[in-house]
Amino acid sequence: MSNPRLPSLSVCCLILLCCLPADAPSFSVIDDSRRSFEYWLKVYKEQRVVLLMNPYTGEPLHSYTASFGGGAPGKKRLRGDIRTPEGTYWITEMRSSGRYHFFLQLNYPNRMDAWRGLFSGHISPEQYRDIMQAHREDRLPPQNTRLGGQIGLHGLGPGSSPPPADLELFNWTKGCIALSNQAIEELGDYLEVGSRVVIYP
Repeated sequence: MSNPRLPSLSVCCLILLCCLPADAPSFSVIDDSRRSFEYWLKVYKEQRVVLLMNPYTGEPLHSYTASFGGGAPGKKRLRGDIRTPEGTYWITEMRSSGRYHFFLQLNYPNRMDAWRGLFSGHISPEQYRDIMQAHREDRLPPQNTRLGGQIGLHGLGPGSSPPPADLELFNWTKGCIALSNQAIEELGDYLEVGSRVVIYP
């Protein structure tokens, strides 16, 4: 017998929906149709692999070994947790790097990262609105909140430590995705600002 003092599931869901901000991110699958004919990346953290996807066949064109954040398993939530994010991101900048050879900046934190940060109290409503506004304008969101920033894919750079062979041995970055210099150069030939990067656990 149900307890008349407990609200029904539908009532609870209605209350939750009413409490969501007006610009709360959708939980549906992102529509990628506008970039369906561009090369993009599938990244699998557990397998430590980055796949360059062929938009014409839907199959991987190249596969690269990578290292990820050296923190505990799971998606990035806060600055300094040394985790690699999980979700769908876009490349916002491609630039040479004296330390890491070449850097592909991602638009972390994304909408879902911001929503989780707001819900958990890690960012303020004002910071949440700033992040959402940046995404609406297709620009890099604020990088100085408690959620962290400066996440992307990069090479190893000259005389870097660890050496390329260690990409297969352990995760060592502070949250970025590290590949060999040759691999990051190849990706730079196929990808561009606006290319999609989907990161899985």
